[in-house]
Amino acid sequence: MLMEGQVPAATLPGPPVTCAEKKGARSLVDDVGMGSSDKKSTVPGKR
Repeated sequence: MLMEGQVPAATLPGPPVTCAEKKGARSLVDDVGMGSSDKKSTVPGKR
């Protein structure tokens, strides 16, 4: 849904973020360096 433009953005855990970035999404916000064990990023869908 994200990559098809059906939702404007999503907060995703590490592996789905990597997949979305490889397909052209870009990270808007992430929690790297905040002591979290799992990377989570908010990425926008395609417009």
